[in-house]
Amino acid sequence: MRKALIISILFSITTILMANEIKLGNPVNVNYLQKFYGEEETSQIDGNYSNIYANYEERYILYDINLYRMAPHILLNTDVNPDPEVKKCINWGYCFQPTKPMYWNLNLSRAARYHSNDMIVNKCFSHNDCDGGDIWDRIKMFYTSSRMGENIAAGSTYEEVTRNFINEKAAELGTVGHRENIFSSSFNEVGLGYLKGGNYRLYTTQDFGASAIPHIIPAAIHYPQLPSKGSSVLFKAIYHGDNDEPQLWLILNDQVFPMSRGLSNKDWKTSDYIGDEALNSMNWNSIEFKLSSVITSDCNKYSFLALVDGKRYRYPDKGSLVAGKNCSLYDDKDVTVNEAGFIEPECDESSCTEENRSICSVQNYQVTCSCDEGFSLNAGVCNRDSSGGYASDDGCSYGGEGNSFFVLLTSFFLLFWRKRNFT
Repeated sequence: MRKALIISILFSITTILMANEIKLGNPVNVNYLQKFYGEEETSQIDGNYSNIYANYEERYILYDINLYRMAPHILLNTDVNPDPEVKKCINWGYCFQPTKPMYWNLNLSRAARYHSNDMIVNKCFSHNDCDGGDIWDRIKMFYTSSRMGENIAAGSTYEEVTRNFINEKAAELGTVGHRENIFSSSFNEVGLGYLKGGNYRLYTTQDFGASAIPHIIPAAIHYPQLPSKGSSVLFKAIYHGDNDEPQLWLILNDQVFPMSRGLSNKDWKTSDYIGDEALNSMNWNSIEFKLSSVITSDCNKYSFLALVDGKRYRYPDKGSLVAGKNCSLYDDKDVTVNEAGFIEPECDESSCTEENRSICSVQNYQVTCSCDEGFSLNAGVCNRDSSGGYASDDGCSYGGEGNSFFVLLTSFFLLFWRKRNFT
């Protein structure tokens, strides 16, 4: 009895240690001479890997991949790989140049989820199937391309898995292929399978391909994952295209908000690159846009709108993403957007109140009212920057604490004087 108890305790300890361990499988990629269009339609396999929408974690990983591809200089190198060239990379912008984005692919994601599910259910960790089936045969059940690759990880959260791949954390010494797959310009689409369960609790499969048709917004996300009503949420989207002055808006609960421009591939410095040949110029632009907003509902529908060269683009193409607790991640109902919000307004007599000394200006498709020099806007009224009280020439009264005290003191003196004269 005691022996059985000891064995049970040791097994439990081993299981816990495995659950806290992080593993990266050896990365692989292969070239195919041609793409067989339509082959991915020949096999329809049901299971929890077949959902037509990416889950939140998969969307987050896609965003991270594209963020680091467009701005490798922001990611610190913490790799312990013994390669002397790698040690020169203070951050990955020293060894990798900005790369065009990857796009999410449904059939690649089905292949990736199929494999993550296989590793969970059948308790293996390898690129081939747990029953020994070939990796490429498995991917080609769903998808084929001129070039394909795969990364697998166990034990990494969705927030850290991309950094772990790039820094080859827990990979065999000498391994460099995980980050090369992520930064490779030969790949332009990716399928993601992030599932929970099994010995390592978390399994990620990244399957790469090369057949994507580029579009304006390759990735977008909200953070944190499950925000509460009344909390602040960060909304982020990545633009990609030829135009270097795009405009992006967040459509949140049918209201439109302009987003602020952030990181860009043009922030990367050619002078910092230590490779053989640096890009002298990039005729394309990848730009991150951000906006923080307090959510006012339990489930908040959101999407993104880009204005580029006079044309408008939506992400997603139909419906909305959703942020909140106990909500679906996607709402397929069409969104009604006030088209007037995207017509360039003009300043006129009704734009700002002249008597409040307001100045009208138009920026980012919105009318903005500001105050003349020497005045500050407070509750919609321009108040003079002064503590003295007086009546302005436009009939508006301005005054501070000093003026109120003076009026009170004068009133008290007059009352006292009248009382004395009538006594």
